[in-house]
Amino acid sequence: MRYSLLLILLIGWCVPAQSQVVYTTRAENYIREGAGSFFNLVTTVPKNTQLRLLQKSRGWAKVSLPDKRVGWTSEQSITATPPSKAYRDKLSTETASTKVSKVGMSAAVKAFAKGMGNTADPEEMDYVVDAFESGPGSEAYTSFKQPLQQRSSNRGKFSLRELRLGTARYNQSLDEIKIGASVSSRILATFDVVKNRDLEEYLTLIAATLTENTDFYDWKISIFVLDSPMVNGFAAPGGYIFVTRGLIESCEDESELAAVLAHEIGHLIRRHGLQETTRRQADIKAEGAFDELDEEVGGKSAEEEDLDNMALESYNRVV
Repeated sequence: MRYSLLLILLIGWCVPAQSQVVYTTRAENYIREGAGSFFNLVTTVPKNTQLRLLQKSRGWAKVSLPDKRVGWTSEQSITATPPSKAYRDKLSTETASTKVSKVGMSAAVKAFAKGMGNTADPEEMDYVVDAFESGPGSEAYTSFKQPLQQRSSNRGKFSLRELRLGTARYNQSLDEIKIGASVSSRILATFDVVKNRDLEEYLTLIAATLTENTDFYDWKISIFVLDSPMVNGFAAPGGYIFVTRGLIESCEDESELAAVLAHEIGHLIRRHGLQETTRRQADIKAEGAFDELDEEVGGKSAEEEDLDNMALESYNRVV
C-alpha cells in the first residue's frame, strides 16, 4: 500500500502533458534548461509567443519553441487562451529581435551596470553577472534536496508563506535585472566578492528551497558572498542577494543561514529596493558622475535616464 501511494505521488509530481498549443503571458518570458529558476537561461520570448506544451512538473512547463528548441518555463507565464486577432497580426509583423538570447541578455545587463559611472572592478561585475545567469543544474539540486526529505527532530516548521507576501503580480523584467546589476556594481565598488562557485551554489540552492513552495518559485535568485568581517546583507532588485563573510561565520547552523536568506528574499519579494523611487532624491555625488558620463558618450535616451535614476534611488534604499 505504501509503495502504491508513493507511485501515485511520483506520477502526480511529474505529469506528461498532451501536446497542446499555449501562449506566453508576460512581457518577458524566461525559457530555461530545466524545471527550476536556477537552471541556465536558454532564451527569453515576448508576450503571446506560441509554444507547444510537452510536460508539466512542479509548477514548470516543458515547451517547444517556434524554432524547435525545447526548454522549461513557469506555468504562471503561459495560458491556453490565444491572443486577439489584432495582436496576432501585430506579432506577425515583428522581427526576431524581440527574442533575447542568453548572450544578448548578459551583454545588455553588463553594459548597463558598467555605464553607471561607478568604480567597481569590471572583472568583479562580469563575475557576478555570469554567475547570476548560470545555475547549479539538476544533479546538484537533487543531491542538495535528498537530505532534506528526511524528517529530523529539530526541523523548522517556518515557511515563507507565513510572511503573507501575497500573490506574485509581476515577474522579474530585464529592466529590473539591469537595475539590480547596477546596484550590485556599486556594492562591489566597496566590497570584494568571494569567488567560490561551490559556496554560491550552496547558498543559491537554499534560496531555491525556500521559495519553491511559494508563488515566487520561478524567481531567479542568486547569492554572493562579500569578503568582509562585518555582519550584513543586501538584497538588490532583480534577484541579487549579497551576504558578508562575517554574517555567514556568525550563523551556527544551516537553519540560521536559511533564516538570514529568507529575510533578504523577503526584501526582494516586497520590492523594497524599488519602492518609492520616484519620491527619493538621487545622490548628488553619483548624479555628478552621470553628468560626466553623459558628456563622454553624448547623452542618453529618456528611457535610459529613467533606469539610471531608478538604479540610484534603489541603491540609496538598499545600502
